[in-house]
Amino acid sequence: MPDRPESVVRHLLEYFCRPERDFPAALQRGLRFVSPTSKTAQMISKKMGNNIKKMTK
Repeated sequence: MPDRPESVVRHLLEYFCRPERDFPAALQRGLRFVSPTSKTAQMISKKMGNNIKKMTK
């Protein structure tokens, strides 16, 4: 699991922003504009970590 905001944003870009993915174009554009060091990236990272921990229980 990515644990740093920079890693989370990079992971999201690599996974969701590929041509073969059927991920909404608006969300792909939004992801591309998120700075890996931004508060948004930090919030996403924290939320993803919490969700993953809940799923493992």
